[in-house]
Amino acid sequence: MNLDTVKKLAGTRDLSGNDLALANSLESAMSSALSAADYERIETPVLERADLFARKSGGEINSSLYSFTDPGGVKVSLRPEFTSSVIRNLIESPQPGTGPHRRAYSGPVFRYGDGAFRQMTQVGAELVGAAEPSADAEILGLALECVQAAKIERYSFRIGHLGLMHETLRSFGLSEPVRMYVASNMERIADETRNLNDLLDQAQASGLVTSGDRSVPMSDTNGTVQLDETTRTLLRESIGVPIGRRSPEKILDRLMRKTRDATDPESFLNAVEISRN
Repeated sequence: MNLDTVKKLAGTRDLSGNDLALANSLESAMSSALSAADYERIETPVLERADLFARKSGGEINSSLYSFTDPGGVKVSLRPEFTSSVIRNLIESPQPGTGPHRRAYSGPVFRYGDGAFRQMTQVGAELVGAAEPSADAEILGLALECVQAAKIERYSFRIGHLGLMHETLRSFGLSEPVRMYVASNMERIADETRNLNDLLDQAQASGLVTSGDRSVPMSDTNGTVQLDETTRTLLRESIGVPIGRRSPEKILDRLMRKTRDATDPESFLNAVEISRN
């Protein structure tokens, strides 16, 4: 009798024996180095509200997120990284003093994509509330201590400067949501085997980049959309549910602001190409 077996998902793996012992040893060594540097360990939920991570990727659900709607109707995601959760915790929890705050973490993160693994173990630290160059030096030194504690002999550091990146992207006329979207997809952009048009298609589907001619309804001098009675009726019928506190004008005005802020495809691709280099 043949029974169909349920196989593990692509990009995941089972660990046991020496492999599990090695993984635990590496995580423990790095975590101990962070603790010795007075970084307070924090554990955050594997599952968070999806918009926590969407804000980091330009207000849209990034295609690398494992997102779904829970039985209570809440859009949630498996965490793709720890930084957003650590910042959320600092905002939600009363903190003594003004900082800086030092936090360390380790655990599984999940990112959908074409890479070898979609579930990974991440060990890291956050230094929040310190803007001096010495803070950057502290983090770099801590990274070096971690790889040395784990007895990793061959390694390299990749250092990014978000401020410089955002200024460069701004020079192409990209709006803030689009700049955030590009910054959150740098790993995909850096992969020269990936077609940048895939990123463009996703941005267009999200409304961040225009996809063709746009017809703009009449608006007043302040840019607020004005609707005639026919348009009001069509809008109510297309919504099909109570509008609630937001009027049809406000709903359409929000959509028009999103359209008005959208970037043209040529500027987007030029900016992404520069980011790849």
